[in-house]
Amino acid sequence: MEQVSIDKEVLYNYYIIENHTFSDTLKNFNLTNYRFYKLLHQYNIKKPIVGEFKQLYSKDVIYKYYILENHSFADAVNHFKTTRDILSQALKDYNINKTKIYVKKRKISLDNINKENFINFYVAENHTAEDTCKFFNITQSDLIKLTKKYSIRKYSAPLFSYISDEELFKTISKEQLIDKYINNN
Repeated sequence: MEQVSIDKEVLYNYYIIENHTFSDTLKNFNLTNYRFYKLLHQYNIKKPIVGEFKQLYSKDVIYKYYILENHSFADAVNHFKTTRDILSQALKDYNINKTKIYVKKRKISLDNINKENFINFYVAENHTAEDTCKFFNITQSDLIKLTKKYSIRKYSAPLFSYISDEELFKTISKEQLIDKYINNN
């Protein structure tokens, strides 16, 4: 068997992070038992066990990183330098579950949204409907209500232009555009 140099990080990722079995690792890297044990010792690579992991990381540390800081499971495996199986077992033992938390949007009264600010943001600055909803903390249906209330018709024409009944296309300045919607000129 030809000896090929195996990088520590490659071996660590395959055997520890990806959590392949001993025999799979032997086959993948074309290693003998002796050579594999020698590399594990040389690189100081050990398969962690749940007890050791839990001694290193308390429930609070894992909870903070995984739940409060909202990192992915894969990020947590890399951060804690462990395997998926060990982290899964520790999460189960510590009763840490990641579930989606739905936060009810605080309802904003449409009367509290300043007309000039709304028109400036949505029409003059040409923000998308999604960005406008996020900015003003409103729903899509609220956005539609406001556009009807302020008689706003947004077209996919170039910025600072609108289509009127008199002319098919007219280019205007930002100030004129705001004035048109504020004063209904």
